Amino acid sequence: MLLEQLQQSMKNLRTIIALPAARHRNAELSEALTEFRICAFMYARTVRKEVKPVFAMAVTEKPLYLCCFKSQPARQYCHDNHLNLTAEETDFLKLLDELDYYVQHTGLKNKLLDDFSFSIEFTETSEGRLISKTKLEQSKAWFDNFAMITMQCVVNHKKRQLAARGINWDVEATEEIGKPLNELLTCDLQFGTHRRKQIISVILQHYFCIDVEVWQSDNGKKLKVAVFDAAKHSKTTGFIASLRKFPVISHLHVMADAQQSDKITCPFFALDYAKQLRKVDGLFALLEKHSDKEGNFSAEILPPRLCKNTQFFPLLEKLPNQDVPFNKKGESLRQYVSRHGGFFSGEQPSVRRNFATLDKTQSICSEMLATIESLAADEVVALSKGVASGNGFRTQT
Repeated sequence: MLLEQLQQSMKNLRTIIALPAARHRNAELSEALTEFRICAFMYARTVRKEVKPVFAMAVTEKPLYLCCFKSQPARQYCHDNHLNLTAEETDFLKLLDELDYYVQHTGLKNKLLDDFSFSIEFTETSEGRLISKTKLEQSKAWFDNFAMITMQCVVNHKKRQLAARGINWDVEATEEIGKPLNELLTCDLQFGTHRRKQIISVILQHYFCIDVEVWQSDNGKKLKVAVFDAAKHSKTTGFIASLRKFPVISHLHVMADAQQSDKITCPFFALDYAKQLRKVDGLFALLEKHSDKEGNFSAEILPPRLCKNTQFFPLLEKLPNQDVPFNKKGESLRQYVSRHGGFFSGEQPSVRRNFATLDKTQSICSEMLATIESLAADEVVALSKGVASGNGFRTQT
C-alpha cells in the first residue's frame, strides 16, 4: 500500500514537472515533493530489517533544493552483503533515482527563481526618490536568506559574460575559503611573478570579499590579502585574527571604514567589491603605501569605483577625487551618488542616503530571473557549479 502511495505521489510530481516552468507553480511543486518525501520516509521504515538502516540513510532531510534521495549506497550495501533486493525494493530505489534527478535539476531552478524574486519600489517626488523604511526592513529576511549557491550563480553568470568578451575573471564564491587559498599556493608561478584572485565568502550570513595575490619569493610562495568588509562586522573579526596567524601571508590589509550602514545589503557589496577589484591595478602597492602598522587602511585612499556604494554620507563627503569621471557613463563619484541618492519617506529629520546597492540588487535580480527562466534545468545546475562548455553547458558528474 505504501509503495502504491509513493508511486501515485511520483505520478503527481511528473505531471507538475511536465508543465512549463513558472514561478507560480512553486507551491504545487513543494507540496508534491513534500508528499513524496513523507511517503518515502514511511516506506523506508517498513523494509526488511537487513536493509532498513541503509534505506533510511538514502532518504535525507536536507533542504528540498539540495535533497539527496541516493539509491546507490543502498544498492552497494546490498551487493557487499550479498542481499538480493525484492521487486518492491527495486521499484522504490528507481523512484528515488527519478526524484534525485528532479531535486538536483528542476528543484534547483525553481529555488533560484524564488531567490531572485526581489523588488523594492521607489517613489519619485520633487524632493527626490523616496522609499519606505518599513518595506526595506521587511526585505531583511530576503537578504538574510541569500544562499551561497545563489551567489555562485550570479558570479558564474558574470564570468560567462566577461569570457564571451575574451576577459578572464579569476573569482570564486565559496563558504570554504581555505580551498581557493590552498589552490593559489599550489599554482605554477615563475620567480618574481604573481597572480590575483577575488574571493566572496560568508560567515554567519554576513558576506564579505577578499582580494588575494600570490607571489613567488626566494622562500616559496607567499600571499598578500586584503579584506573588504563593507559593514566592518564583528562576524569577520575572528576570521581576520586567524589570517594573522598564517606565516604564508606576508601582507594582510583590512579596510578600517564601514561603507555599509543598512545592515542588509552585504551580499551585493561583496559582489561589487569583487567586480571592481578586478579593474584595479596595483592594489597591493597602494595598500602597502597607505596602511598603518596593523595593515588597516582608510577608504579615502581607494579609487572611486571602490567607494561608489558608500551609504554613510559623512564618509562620502571626506572622499577625494569626487569630480573625476570613473565609470563608462563618464560620471564622477558625486554624480553617481546623486543619481542613486534618496530618502526614507516620513523620516524626520530627512537624511539623504545612497541607495546604489539597492538599485544594483534589483538590476541583478531582474537579469538573473530572465537568465534562469531561459535555461533548461541541466543548464541551471551547470551554471550553479560554474561548468561551461563553449557557449552552452554540460552537467558535472
